[in-house]
Parts: sequence; C-alpha cells; structure tokens
Amino acid sequence: MINNNKILKKEQSPEKNIGLLTIVLLFSLGMMGCAQHKSTNDSLNQYKQIRKTLGPVHSEEPINQNYIQTDLYSISPQSTPRVVFEVGKQNVLRINTALHLPGTSYKLVSYDLPQGAEQPQFVNGIWELKWTPSADLMAIFKSGTIKRFHLKIEITDTKDLRSKEIAKNLAAETAIDYTLEFPKTTPEIVAIQGIAKFPDVTRLNEGELLPLTIRVKDESASNSQKPLLLNPLDIDKFHDKESVINGGRFFILSGDPTPVKGQPGLWDFKAVFNTKIITVPVVQSSNGKPLPKTIMSNLILQAKGANDKLSTETLVSFEITYRQELLRPVFKTNKPELEQVAQTSKYTWTFESFLPSHVGTMTTYLADTSVLLSGSPKLAKCKILSKSPFRHQCSFSWTIPCSQPVGPTEIKIISAGDDNGQSSSTEFVKKLNITENKKCNPTPKESKQGDKNDKK
Repeated sequence: MINNNKILKKEQSPEKNIGLLTIVLLFSLGMMGCAQHKSTNDSLNQYKQIRKTLGPVHSEEPINQNYIQTDLYSISPQSTPRVVFEVGKQNVLRINTALHLPGTSYKLVSYDLPQGAEQPQFVNGIWELKWTPSADLMAIFKSGTIKRFHLKIEITDTKDLRSKEIAKNLAAETAIDYTLEFPKTTPEIVAIQGIAKFPDVTRLNEGELLPLTIRVKDESASNSQKPLLLNPLDIDKFHDKESVINGGRFFILSGDPTPVKGQPGLWDFKAVFNTKIITVPVVQSSNGKPLPKTIMSNLILQAKGANDKLSTETLVSFEITYRQELLRPVFKTNKPELEQVAQTSKYTWTFESFLPSHVGTMTTYLADTSVLLSGSPKLAKCKILSKSPFRHQCSFSWTIPCSQPVGPTEIKIISAGDDNGQSSSTEFVKKLNITENKKCNPTPKESKQGDKNDKK
C-alpha cells in the first residue's frame, strides 16, 4: 500500500506543478495588464498636451485625382518648346500623338484655340493644326507677348473593357505656349496710278496738278499698324538744260492709306503732284543763253512696312514746262487791311509784288488819285528781288498834313506786268483811318470880361 501511494504521489506531482505555474502566470499577466493600462493613460495625457499647441485639426475630403501614367499617352508638337506663328501667312503646327489603350479610337481637340485657328486634322499619320493669324492681332503681341492654348486627346470609341475603365478618368492634355511674329517679307510699291511708268517721263505744264494713287503691298500691316510712304531726301542739281529738281517739293500726301477691298495686304495712298500752288524753281542760264522752257523733276518714293522693313526706292520722272503766259501781279504785305494814323504823323509801308509766271517784267506806281492827296505821298524806287519770276519790294511814305481831312482814306497802288506785247495789272487798295491831331485845330483863348473895370 505504501509503495502504491508513493507511486501515486509521484504521478500527481506534475499536475501540482502545472497548477502552480498557471497561478503564477495569471498573476503575472494581471500585473502586466495594470502596467500597460497605466502606460496608455500616460500617452493619452501627453498627446492632449501636444494637441493644444498644434491648433485645430481640419478634416478634409480626399481629392479625386485623374492620374494617368506618362507612358499611357503622348502629345508632342514638333515645334516645341517654342511655337511661333507668322502673321498673314498660313502656319501649320504638326503634332505627334500616341494612346496606349487597346481597342480605343480618339481625336485631338482644343477648346481655347486662337481666333481663326482650325481644329486639328489627322493627315498622313500626323495631326495638323492650321492658322492664318490676322495682322490686327499684332497690336496685343508687342514685345514678344506669349499666349497659351491647350490640346486634348478625346476618346471617341472604346471596345476593350479594361481600356474603357481607364478612359473614364483619362485626362490627356498638354498646354502650347506660342507667340506671333511679323511677316519677314519686305513691303513693295507695286503701282503708281496717274503717271507714266519709269523710265517713261510724265509731262505736265506748270500750274497743273496730277492726282496720284500709290499702291503698296505690305503683308505685315493692319488697321492698327498701317504702312508708311516715305519721300527720301533729294537735292536739286542745276546745270542749265540738264538741271533736275527734287520732285518731293511738289508731292503732297492726302492722309493715311486705305486697304484695297478684297485684296489682303494691299494698301492705297492718295496724293497729288502739285505745281499749281508750289513755285517751280527757275534755272538761271549762263553766258546769256535763253532760259530753258522745261525742267526735269525726279520723285523718289519708298514704303515702310509695319514690321519696319523698307521697300526698294521707286523713281518717277516729270518734265515740267514753264508757264509762258503772263499772269497778273500779286501783292504781299504783312500790314493789316485797315490802319489808324493821326494827322502830322509819318506813315510808312513796305510791301512786295511779283509775277506768278516765269515770264515778263513789272513796274509799280501810285494811282493818280493817291498822288493828288495832300502832303504828296511818295513811292520809293522798288528794289528787284528776282527777275524770273519777277519780284520786287517797294516802300511807301506819307507825312500826313493837317489839311488832310479826318476819316477813311484809300491809297491805291498799281503793279503792271509786260512781256512781248502781253500786259497785265493789279490794283491794291490800302485803307487808312485819319484821326484828328488837336494841334492842327487849336482852340482860341477867350478874353476875360471885367478885367478893365476892376482896374478902374
């Protein structure tokens, strides 16, 4: 019995050990749980203290981004990174594209193209965007202004299911930065209407005027930036019959050019070649030779485009026949039409008279009515300023006596021209208002009555 009990105790001994181990383990876990709970509380307290220094925390919804891998598509303009369009010319921007989605077809579009540009078209395996910029756009593209538009791949059909899902979020787009430049072509004077074409000579008589229309081709011009017409400086060259004078003196431009309707790039300038109001210089012949009857005049014109380029110079020649007709003399004076002069004062007046024609001589004298005025007005000998055309300067003087009545008075001057039996004359009337000088009419002194009686 004893041996059996001993055996039994030996068999139960491991169970007791397990029980003891279990109790110890549970106690240990309880202690660890208490320690862990305490550590968590400490961490929460520390977080609360830190949060106070961070300020409020905002809760935002996540942004739904359409992200497509860069190797899924490509839009590559051939002219990048710098796209330059030329004004007035059809420009073609070629764009290579690729979209790696099986069973998918697409087109290339833009919703913010420049004014007048066409939507891209697929031509021979490449997209082509065509644009002919109007010259009027250059006003907003000064100093290399850069603008932008966008190109986008737009799905038109998708048969592959996987591609269809990807295409829903497809954002295949690129931005194109571009600028405009003036055309590099130079302007050109293409025609001058109203005269003979060089080297033929246009003939006219002095005193005539010729209307001219100068047509200029300038592809860079617009309503806001028009071409200019220049008249380069030229000097007179006097050598008797070989003399040539600068025709620019007779050239009068009427104003800004106007565009030719239905013909882009063409502009018309209106002008006149005027020898009616502008004097034709006279060649002074040497060695007593007679004056030439005609003189040559060259006119040089040049156009300046809106792009600041200059055309070649255009030369046209005129043969001007001097006016042989004797015209009436003309007076020139700086004095006002009516002047006021007092009795006993000396009045002087200097004036010029000349013949508008290039023939004839002239004399100037007082009319008889003026010669007979009191005080004998005088016209001094006139000084000749030029002989062709005839021009001289005369001086009038008059000391107005007390006998000259007060009030309006007229002085009449006559200039008479003469040339080989031809005669002409002009009368000029100078108006004066004679005012009274009290010295001419003194008031008699009155005798004081009663002086003699007072002395008595």
